[in-house]
Amino acid sequence: MSLILNGRLFDAASKIEDQAVTARQHYLECVRGIKEKYGKHGRVKLVRRKPIQKNATGLLKPVPMVIFPAKVHLNAQFASKTAQSDRDKFGGMETWEYSVESPRKKDGDYHASPKSIKIATQDMTLDLNKEMDLIYFLLFKSPQVHYQDAISKYGKRQGGEFMVDDKEERERRVAEGRKAEAKLNYAIYGSQDSPLYDETMLRSVAAAWGIEQATSDLVTEDEVRNLLYANVEAGQKKYEKNGDGKTMDSFLEFIQYDNVIQARALILGAIDRGILKYDMVRYTFIYPSSGAALLVIPEKHKHRKFDYLCDFLLNKTNAVIWEKFRREAVDEAFIATRDFKWVKWLCKEENLPVTSKSEAQLRAALIERYK
Repeated sequence: MSLILNGRLFDAASKIEDQAVTARQHYLECVRGIKEKYGKHGRVKLVRRKPIQKNATGLLKPVPMVIFPAKVHLNAQFASKTAQSDRDKFGGMETWEYSVESPRKKDGDYHASPKSIKIATQDMTLDLNKEMDLIYFLLFKSPQVHYQDAISKYGKRQGGEFMVDDKEERERRVAEGRKAEAKLNYAIYGSQDSPLYDETMLRSVAAAWGIEQATSDLVTEDEVRNLLYANVEAGQKKYEKNGDGKTMDSFLEFIQYDNVIQARALILGAIDRGILKYDMVRYTFIYPSSGAALLVIPEKHKHRKFDYLCDFLLNKTNAVIWEKFRREAVDEAFIATRDFKWVKWLCKEENLPVTSKSEAQLRAALIERYK
């Protein structure tokens, strides 16, 4: 069993200053992390991300065979403390292979034998002492295995048929969610001193979080509360299952940022009012009045297109685009329907003086600005 990098046998213990020096640093850092996390169990367990299907009679269907390449091409990954000069020098695409049998040699290069890895079970358990090279290849290189640490720390792409079955981590996420649940109930359904007791604030937060029609008169206050709670709860359950999703804690942290809430609510309000529209064919947000495109959503961000749009508009480097958007989304009639807190926020966005100004003066200043 061998790891192969760019046609050469990979030796993590080598001290040679060659093209594999940063790859060895990454390997050793990852192996150390795996041993710290799973060492007391002595193994890593992989499970399929999708459960076994049942047939019409309720019996489990046979587990389908998964065949995936023992060879992958991906961008170089670096240990946390790798110098930028080494990142620049050794960056680029790499070819990694894992050979179950003795590797083949052709034209001076080594290649995996066999060319694919076959798994016909719902899960597989790998021994830390005997199969570390395979563990490293699957968790940090192979696109067939979803491993959150490799994604968040080293830029591995998401997806894959399998994931690490980390029971302790899963139970920790569930426990955190139960602790946050009481806080979430209070925030959304609590008494007068709870964060979202005021209906205006509730609707603004819900809109900023991405709840469609949160500001619509056709949706009652209680319905908004229920929709918001269900949305946050669904994100928590997704996070508990695979570590990917917006949690209750992230929502409770989110409601502390008034400026972000107001801005995101304005963006979703523009979508609800038809000022901004998402073209599903072109994956593009456009202004229907002119047909001008605002933003193309990359394929990998389609599932979070609203968040991606907000991140784009509120990025400080896009201040001119954000200003142009406000010109499209705000007019005198819209200003008249907003509360005083919102008016003060927009005045700050427009760099209009707020101190020692009455509500009437601030509204007049905004109306003049948006003529």
